[in-house]
Amino acid sequence: MAAPCPCCGAERPDRAERYGLTVDRDPAAVYWQGIRHRLTPAEAATLYLLVQRGRASNLALEMLTTREGVTSGTIAVRMVSIRKWLRRMDPRFFIRHESGGYVLGLGD
Repeated sequence: MAAPCPCCGAERPDRAERYGLTVDRDPAAVYWQGIRHRLTPAEAATLYLLVQRGRASNLALEMLTTREGVTSGTIAVRMVSIRKWLRRMDPRFFIRHESGGYVLGLGD
């Protein structure tokens, strides 16, 4: 989903927004309620996939990390790191592993 730039109105297709999170892909940047937070580029790319559709398949996550030569265990560790960061922002956040991938949500 393309989000227009608030300053000039130009489309920004490399931006995903959900639940108060905003993730820019290029350059990698993560915002929670308008405040920028520092995550690694790999964590930001992973979070972008989750925020864009609310879910990310195992295949998409593996393709994202192909150049890094990582395993599914590395992806799981990265998810734990992102999950901890999200819970510090709002304890209602969850990332749930489901058959075929991960789901991002905000509980009650």
